[in-house]
Amino acid sequence: MNLSNWRIGYRLGIGFSLLVLMLLIVGVMSLGRLADFNSQIYRIVASDYPLTVKGNQLIGELNGYALSQQRVLLTTSEQDIKKEMESMKQQTVAVSALMEELRKSANDTRSQAILQDIIQARAGFHTSSTKFAGFINSGDTTAARNEFMTATEKSIQVYKAAISAFIDHRDDQMSVSQL
Repeated sequence: MNLSNWRIGYRLGIGFSLLVLMLLIVGVMSLGRLADFNSQIYRIVASDYPLTVKGNQLIGELNGYALSQQRVLLTTSEQDIKKEMESMKQQTVAVSALMEELRKSANDTRSQAILQDIIQARAGFHTSSTKFAGFINSGDTTAARNEFMTATEKSIQVYKAAISAFIDHRDDQMSVSQL
C-alpha cells in the first residue's frame, strides 16, 4: 500500500494526527521542565537567597558594631559612650541570632566549612572587642584606640572576608541552578 494511493482525506488525517502527537510530546516535555524549573526556583527562594540575605545582614551588624566603636573613641560624653556600648551589646545579640540561623539553615558541606571559618574569625574579633570594651570601661581611651587600630580593624576585615566567602558561595549555588 503506497501513500500516493491513499485518498486525500486519509493523508490529511494522518498528517494532522502526527502533528497533534508531536504537540502532545512537546507539551509533556514542557510540563516536565516546568516542574524542574519550579523546584529550582523554590530552592533558591526558600534556601539560597535567605542565606545570602542573612550573610549581608551579618555584615551590616558588624559594620554597625565597628561604627559604634569608632563613636566611642570620638566622644567624650559618658552618656554617649554608654549609649554606644549598649548599641554594641544589642548588635552582638543580633549577630548571635543570625549566626544561629545560618548554622541551622546551611546544610551543604562547603557552607558548613565556611561557617567554621566565620566562627573562628568571630572569635578573633570578639577577643579584640572584649579588650576594647575593657579599656573603655577603665577609662583608658589611648589603649582602646591602640587596640582598635592594631587588632580590631584587622579582625573586622578577616571577619568580613569570611562572611563574604559565605555569600559568594551561596550566590554560586544560585547560579548553578541553570534556570
